[in-house]
Parts: sequence; C-alpha cells; structure tokens
Amino acid sequence: EDIESMMLNMLQKHLEARGLATTGTKSVLVKRLQNNIEPETKIESKEVGCGEEKMSSDTRKDASTNTEEIVRINREISDAMKSGDRARIKDLMKKRAAAMAK
Repeated sequence: EDIESMMLNMLQKHLEARGLATTGTKSVLVKRLQNNIEPETKIESKEVGCGEEKMSSDTRKDASTNTEEIVRINREISDAMKSGDRARIKDLMKKRAAAMAK
C-alpha cells in the first residue's frame, strides 16, 4: 500500500510496530514511516539480487539483528520521551546513531 494514501490510524499502527513515535501531523507520520521503510526496502532488494550481489546468510542475519536493535532503541526513546527523561533520550539517540552506522 502507498504510504501517502494511508489513513492516519494505519500510519500510526505501522510506526508503532517499528517502535517509532506515533504523534504528529499526517505529513510528519508519512515522512517518519518513509524514512524507516527505506532501509528495509534496500535490504529486501539485495536479498533477491535485484541488480546487486545477493547478501550472504550471515550478512542478512547481521542486518536483521541490527534492525531489531534499532527498533528496540526506538521503543526506549519513545518511552523516554513520554516520561520527559532528556538525559536518557540523549543517551539513546547516541546508541541509535551508532547502531545505524554499523
């Protein structure tokens, strides 16, 4: 389904499933979801070998583990944002940046 044509509640469900914040205007949620889906799309295209080398099973496993770690960190960031714990948010943002750089 096209992200931009999704209803607000569907966008929120997809964001929540990824551990991302679900608040904001529809355009903000669309952008947030698009930014999160793009890495998954790249991984899928490599797995099926769309003009690129296929990923080894070890590389897929590492990518999957890294994605799970980022989703976990995003959930923690969301919880910290709800509680207003700025120091925790800052720490988690650094962890997420490091995980995304892997």
